[in-house]
Amino acid sequence: MNFRPTAAILIMLAFQFSCSQKTEQKKNTLQSEQVKVKEKLIPDKEDKIYRGNTNLLTQKEIDEFGKKGYTFIAGNITIGDINAVESSEEDIRLDPLKTIKNIDGELVITGFKNLKSIQGLENIERINGDFTLSGCGLKTFNTLEKLSIINGNLTIGSNDFADEKLTEIKGFNNLIKVDNIYISGNSALQILNAFHKIEKTGTIQIINSSLEKVDSFTSLKNVQSFTVEYSSSLKEVDLQKLETVSRLLGLHENTQYKGKITMPNIRKVNHLYIVGNSNLENYCDFSEAVKQNKIDTLSAYANKINLTKEQLKVKCR
Repeated sequence: MNFRPTAAILIMLAFQFSCSQKTEQKKNTLQSEQVKVKEKLIPDKEDKIYRGNTNLLTQKEIDEFGKKGYTFIAGNITIGDINAVESSEEDIRLDPLKTIKNIDGELVITGFKNLKSIQGLENIERINGDFTLSGCGLKTFNTLEKLSIINGNLTIGSNDFADEKLTEIKGFNNLIKVDNIYISGNSALQILNAFHKIEKTGTIQIINSSLEKVDSFTSLKNVQSFTVEYSSSLKEVDLQKLETVSRLLGLHENTQYKGKITMPNIRKVNHLYIVGNSNLENYCDFSEAVKQNKIDTLSAYANKINLTKEQLKVKCR
């Protein structure tokens, strides 16, 4: 169920943390492991609690579970069969789950070709674990406006059937905390209008989309890694408030991307990775940050034109 970075990005992440940085890396790893110890969510007195993990495989099971009116799930909730080879073609509605407000565990929704909406989850406020939506026939994702905290990763991946493809992601506009965001394998995705309150997170990775412009992260200031990859329609990246990228800023295999990026408040990028963008020839939007030594290292190759940091300074005066 987890979506991993591409091989090229993994290589660059490895490059960043060389032998000379192992001591600091070990320290950061220990700190990270401490942070990952999640505090249990505490139900309110009026909550109706379901204790334990549950796996809902059919509409009948969703209906029966919903009739109980649970508001607090003390465990993981999986909707769909994570081990199924083929997606279910049953028509699925999540409306019966509308009483759920908090999940002290993971939420997984997977493998429903005829899931057309996630209406029914709009009252969820906190998920104390990963939230994964994969292998479903959604065209639009436009709810979860009350969700403020995901104490884990958010993965929206491979919602991409021949006749049903995810084209739009909206919502998450009260979300202020999430460990990492992975949006992967949604090849028809054209609209991303979400995550407007996220100021800080780990990795944001967008892979294999049809986005022409990435400008959704309007409050984002600090991120470890931000990458857009294999998105052939990409023309522009707009990160108005971005200040620091502590690991990797990557633009990889975006065939129509020519170099337009807006980062007026950038202060620090550890490594800028611009690779395999076959129409990229203009680096001047990166030039001020390079000239002011705000970008530590640069990898640029397999683009239409490839420049070093020194060449970029000369070319963009």
